[in-house]
Amino acid sequence: MLPNHPTLNNSPPVPKQFCASVEEVEDNGDPSPILSRDNFVSLDFTGAQAVISGPPGINAFQRFKAEKEGRSEEMWAPYKSREEWQLARWLMLSGITQSNIDSFAKLPIIRENVDPSFKDKHTFFRMIDELPKVRGGWTCRELEVVGNIMQKGLDGEDVPMKEGLELWMRNPIDCVKELMEDPRFKDHMRYAPEKMFTSEDTNIRAIDEMWTADWWWETQVCINLWHIITHKLTV
Repeated sequence: MLPNHPTLNNSPPVPKQFCASVEEVEDNGDPSPILSRDNFVSLDFTGAQAVISGPPGINAFQRFKAEKEGRSEEMWAPYKSREEWQLARWLMLSGITQSNIDSFAKLPIIRENVDPSFKDKHTFFRMIDELPKVRGGWTCRELEVVGNIMQKGLDGEDVPMKEGLELWMRNPIDCVKELMEDPRFKDHMRYAPEKMFTSEDTNIRAIDEMWTADWWWETQVCINLWHIITHKLTV
């Protein structure tokens, strides 16, 4: 019988697998209306020295739109439609290999019923390269990592194995500029600090975003004081 099988009885216990798990948690809904910003009292910072003057500039998105209109192109070009762009986006982000993208584009059902602008992997990636580039672009730095697995060297001695890695990066200042140029965030930008209180007596502070905490306010005060002192010394 299986319970008395010597191989099964003498086999070592199966090691416990350690892995990340995701637990479903019920949504508690929106936060209490008492915690809403609409119920807080705000104190705005006054006396800021920076003044925005002159006509507003053109951001990268407006410039991109103007260039397309100047060439009489559709907004989804080089794709024929939003749906085709969504298909290309899914293929790019799905993690499938280039050979699978090539096979997908060449399927008869795709060619006859979908008829995408890209016919193989080469035209697919060429169209990807025609899309707007990120500000500042990406840079690659090659790294050499020394591992803890040993191998025999040329002299017969044990030496740790090495592996070459690519580190792709962007300038964080360019990332911030790109975010600030995005028109979707226009009404969600904050440049001056504020203090929020739970009631008119201003006894209890309420802090949510970065500009409602102390550091931004204290830093703005220091900048203003420095401007006043240097202005008086130079007059």
